[in-house]
Amino acid sequence: MDEDRPELAALSSLTALGYALRQPTLADAAAAAGLINACEIADYGEPDVTAEELRAEWAETRLEDVRLVLATGGNLAGLAAVNGSPERFNFDVYAHPELPDGNLFTALLKLCDELACCRLLQEPAAGETLAVTYIAHVNARDRQALETTDFQAVRYHLRMQIDLAGPPAPVVWSEGFRLRTFVPGQDERSTYELVEAAFSRPGRTPRSLEDWSGFMLRADHFRPDLWYLLFQEDELAGCALCYDYSQYGWVRQLAVAEPHRRQGLGSMLLRHVFGEFYRRGRPRIALGVEATNAHAYSLYEKVGMRRVRQYDEYRKPLCC
Repeated sequence: MDEDRPELAALSSLTALGYALRQPTLADAAAAAGLINACEIADYGEPDVTAEELRAEWAETRLEDVRLVLATGGNLAGLAAVNGSPERFNFDVYAHPELPDGNLFTALLKLCDELACCRLLQEPAAGETLAVTYIAHVNARDRQALETTDFQAVRYHLRMQIDLAGPPAPVVWSEGFRLRTFVPGQDERSTYELVEAAFSRPGRTPRSLEDWSGFMLRADHFRPDLWYLLFQEDELAGCALCYDYSQYGWVRQLAVAEPHRRQGLGSMLLRHVFGEFYRRGRPRIALGVEATNAHAYSLYEKVGMRRVRQYDEYRKPLCC
């Protein structure tokens, strides 16, 4: 592989299909968001990202690991991005929904392979490298193309959503519990440890405090007044860590400590979040959950959320 041109082989296949490719700049965020939203609208009928959100994300992304694919005339036809760590790379691939077949999607996956392998030359993995990508379940074209590759489906994820017609009833906390918002510089470690313990399961790789903070406290979406911490005396019993996106309020992480489970605290935290977002003019609230987490899925249904999207997760060992 040519280290200066890691996309060399993929470039050849893309050129054969009539495309050109280049690395983006922040000025391309609006066009890229338009492509992503075209895919989301084709799949689920509504956009999912703004140019401002994507620009902020790209500001903290290695843009050398992102490529735009241009059709004749310069129109954006596809996007390939590799992010994550040398142990696990996420491949984000978008091929314009008006294209008739999966050839471009397959070529973009190969491009991600080569970009990831170039990254591994700079940052070798300690062990095996896993490549992960997600596809909207309703997108038969891209799923069929993906299933001709080495990727294997491993699980699926659901987006749960509630659309409030009016303000929910205020939450009355159980005796001895108090709620407050997150204090930066004070609450990082205790919140991280609660979340890691709550999300622990066989086969899940623990996340370091540094990685968790880098993901959760990104300046473009972190707001401490939307991170709710529930205490029993001085013990952190639960948390709901939320973001305010342009289309909806988003519950990124909801966790209850093991000694405090089965007391209704998770549903109380969610109902509090619903009320706060409604007060802020966000009557639509959403979150993501693995379909295998039957307890969480049941909890979300009980508080009035419904399943609105399904994304299938595919994985493969990356061989460079």
